[in-house]
Amino acid sequence: MSTISNVKELHSSLSELQTSALLSVDHALAELSWIRTRLYDPDAGLTDTECNALVEQEAAVLQAVGAAKAETFETIIEKFALLSGELCKTNVPGPVRLLAASLCSDVTDFLNA
Repeated sequence: MSTISNVKELHSSLSELQTSALLSVDHALAELSWIRTRLYDPDAGLTDTECNALVEQEAAVLQAVGAAKAETFETIIEKFALLSGELCKTNVPGPVRLLAASLCSDVTDFLNA
């Protein structure tokens, strides 16, 4: 299999992972919205037990949102690394390769901050 095919396949896989992670974020945020709507509705008539259960669900969903976002960011970092690596293998001017490496480093630093 050629290098181009490998890169296309890897990029496709990373894009699928990113789409899946973004859908996970959307789903978790929708669930969070539902929980908060019930939790903060003064007319809901919730018992203390029901409120506690919703608070626990809210905490779990917030963790799920964070995990899904982390997966999305990790995929973005991998795409930048792929770009940087592939540019190093081609006859691209040094400044372009340096820019790609710098972008990859900046994104990594930003996401780890």
